[in-house]
Amino acid sequence: MKYPNDIYKFIGESIEEGKPATRNEIAEKFGLSYDSAKNYRFRVLKAYPELKKKYNKLMGIVPEGTTAKLEAENRALQKKLQEKEVSQSEIDNEIEMRKILMEKNEAEKKVKNLQDMVIKLQNRNSLLLNINDSKITPINLQIDMKQHNQATAFAILSDWHVDEIVRPSKIHNKNEYTANEAEIRVSLLAQNIVKLINIHKEHLHISQIVVALLGDFITGVVAHGCELSMPPMKAAIFAQQLIESVIEYILKNTDLKIIVPCSFGNHSRITEYTIVSEVAGNSLEYMIYHTIANKFANNDQIQFIIDENVNTYVDVYGTKFRFSHGDDIKYGGGVGGIDVPVRRAIMQKNLTEHADYDVMGHWHQLRNLGHIIINGSLIGYNSFADWCKFRFEKPRQAFFLYNKEDDIFGYNPIRLHTKRNLLD
Repeated sequence: MKYPNDIYKFIGESIEEGKPATRNEIAEKFGLSYDSAKNYRFRVLKAYPELKKKYNKLMGIVPEGTTAKLEAENRALQKKLQEKEVSQSEIDNEIEMRKILMEKNEAEKKVKNLQDMVIKLQNRNSLLLNINDSKITPINLQIDMKQHNQATAFAILSDWHVDEIVRPSKIHNKNEYTANEAEIRVSLLAQNIVKLINIHKEHLHISQIVVALLGDFITGVVAHGCELSMPPMKAAIFAQQLIESVIEYILKNTDLKIIVPCSFGNHSRITEYTIVSEVAGNSLEYMIYHTIANKFANNDQIQFIIDENVNTYVDVYGTKFRFSHGDDIKYGGGVGGIDVPVRRAIMQKNLTEHADYDVMGHWHQLRNLGHIIINGSLIGYNSFADWCKFRFEKPRQAFFLYNKEDDIFGYNPIRLHTKRNLLD
C-alpha cells in the first residue's frame, strides 16, 4: 500500500504532462478500488490550480507578464550573486536600468495620451474658427400669419333665466340675481365677446362668429319652486330684447358674419311636461328666435338657423358642429358627474347623425371635454342648484375659436359676476 502523498504526486505529475491519470490507472498502480481511485483523482483535480499557485510562489516562479516579474528577476540576481562572483555594482546597474525602462514606458503612454488630446482640441478649434468665418444670412420672414390662420369664433349663450330671483341669504351669500343684474351681465357678455374677438384678430384672420342660442333664457312655468320677478310672456319679451342687444353690439363693433344656430330649452315650454312631438311648437323660445330672425331678415351679415329638431347642425370648414340645449341627456346623480352620461349620449347620437363636435347648455356647468363643450350659465348658482347639491359655479359663458388645422383653441370662459364680495 502506497502512502497518499505518492498517489497525489503521481496524479499531479500526470497533470503536468498534460495527460491526467485515469481512475483505472490509479487503481491498478496503487492497488486501490475504483471508488478510492476516483476520490483521489477528484481531490487532486479540484485542488491542483491552487496548489500550483502556492508552489510557484514558494519556488519563486512568477507567471509571464505579471507585475511581480521584476521582483522575481531581482531575486534571481541576488541568487546569482551568491553562486557566482558578480559585483554588487553590476547588479545595482541592472536593477536601475530596469527601473528606467519601466519609467520610460509610463512616460511614452502619457505622451501618447497628450498627443491624442492635442489633436482633439485642434479639431474643435478648427470647427469654431470655421463657424466664426462663415457668413450667416438671416431669413427675412414676411409671412402674413393672418392669411395662414383663418379661424371662426364661437360665443355660446344659454341658461340666462332672466325672470328668476336669487337671494344671497338663501344660498350662503354665493350669488345675487335679479332682472337688473341680468341686464348688467348681458352687457358685460357682449363687451367681452367683442374684446376677445379683437384680441385674437391681432394674430388671426377671423371673418365670422357663431353665436349659439341654446335655450333656457327664461325660467317660465318650469320654475321648480324658484322665485320669479315676472310672468312667462313678459320674461320672453325681456329675454328677446337682451339677445337682440348682444347681436346688435357685435354687428356694430365688428365686421364679422354672424351665424346663429338656435335650440330651445326645457324651461321655455308652455306645457307642464315635454311633448316630444311638439317640442318647438310649445316653446316660447321658438317664438323668440323667429321674432329676432325677422328683425334682421334684411341684414346679409347675419344668418339664423332655427330647426324644429332638438339638434341643430352647422358646418364650419367642412367640420360638423351639433348644437342642442342638452336636456335630452339624462343624469342620475352619479359620482362621475355629467361627463359620463354626456359622452354616452353623444355616442348614441352619432349612430344616427355623426357630428365632429357637440355644444350644449342646460347643465349650468362649464366644461371643455375636447370634442364636447358644455356651457355655463348667466344666472349662476341658485336655490335649485343648492337643493340638488350641485357643485358651486360662478356665472360664465363659453367662448372659443376653431380652425381646421388646430381644432378648438382659444378657449376663454367669459366670467360675468359683478358682486365680487359675494362670488370671489
